[in-house]
Amino acid sequence: MIVAAIAIALFCMFAERSFPLLSERATRSPALILILSAVGGFFAARGLGAETDPAAVSAVATTMLAGLAFVAGLQVKITQLPRACPSTFRLATIGAPIFLAGCAAAAFTLLPGLSLWSALALGAALVLNGAATDRSAFMRAPAPDAMKFAVRTESAATLVLWAPAAVILAAAAGVPSEGARPASALEAAILSAVLGVGLGAGVGLLLAIPARLAVRRENKRLASALVATGGAIAFAVGALTLADPICACAAAGLALAQDARLKAPERVKLRRLAERGLSPVAFALFGFVMGPRLIGEADLLIILFAIFVVGGVRIIAREAALARAPAEPESRRFLSWFGGAPGAASALFLLTYVDAGRMSDQELVLTAGATAVFAGVLITRLTSKPIARRYVKALGAARRRFGEPASAFGMGR
Repeated sequence: MIVAAIAIALFCMFAERSFPLLSERATRSPALILILSAVGGFFAARGLGAETDPAAVSAVATTMLAGLAFVAGLQVKITQLPRACPSTFRLATIGAPIFLAGCAAAAFTLLPGLSLWSALALGAALVLNGAATDRSAFMRAPAPDAMKFAVRTESAATLVLWAPAAVILAAAAGVPSEGARPASALEAAILSAVLGVGLGAGVGLLLAIPARLAVRRENKRLASALVATGGAIAFAVGALTLADPICACAAAGLALAQDARLKAPERVKLRRLAERGLSPVAFALFGFVMGPRLIGEADLLIILFAIFVVGGVRIIAREAALARAPAEPESRRFLSWFGGAPGAASALFLLTYVDAGRMSDQELVLTAGATAVFAGVLITRLTSKPIARRYVKALGAARRRFGEPASAFGMGR
């Protein structure tokens, strides 16, 4: 796993520096990447008889998800989040659990034979989201900077705050090995998540001290290098001990964001490196591995579940979270539709299930999860531009009638 982490990090740096335009376009085309990789995976599986190694896929997915979690943690100053971006805080702490529970209820109701724990594990994977939205239309639209900040920050906050719960629920859905107690896997997962959070936070706090000194001396390269080293150490600690590497990296990122005082441009550079290097590869790997499964096994009930979750449960959860936010209705409706769809982080977490042969209802969980990710990416891609135009028109009309409206989205960076 450590070797995979080194290879992925080198690949991201090479892709960003050698092919910046290609990386940027790939980041903005998740739907195209998913479709092409799914077609390629289908022909490779059916025509050439090629098979992927589940253990290798799971290890690579865990490594990439840990990288996304670390970079996501760097974007969130957790103590300032309620004040800097109230909408993001409400969506991450209120909307996310409602969405998880709604996904689990929909899966348990619509998918025959799915156990409650498996339904919760599926909901936990889908709630992580991250980079599903085709943001190019919105980011170029003349929308307020506060809205753009909320869109960028929400998936990061949701990922780092709910990754431990997802790890625990995934273990709870497993079937204990022969001779083991039914609760042994769950207890081990809780211990792994707690150790990951504790050790990762410790690593982040230790590396934050020299990083903060480098920031004070305006040595940007040294500060960025120390922050990246903190992520690498957190991942190594998780990979070599009982700690979960995803939780360790998320906690390290949060600690460094809080105490290292890394400037916004440096944090944005790391975020773009992860988005342009990891997200396209995550979608390509997910489409290649899960595309044949979706093409061959997704029936009408699974497709209805995916559409209902993305187009219904997600909107209800987000509207409930933003119901009391002091923002204009146009902004609430836009953010309710534009964010929270299953994306790169959800895809990678589902790929970690590929090697979980002891998980009950594994095939159904993977097929339903893959369909929901495809639906989330495709639906947001098809609706992003018209919704962005509609939002801008509605917001402009409201300002002409009532002046500058109140905002619950904050202006923090």
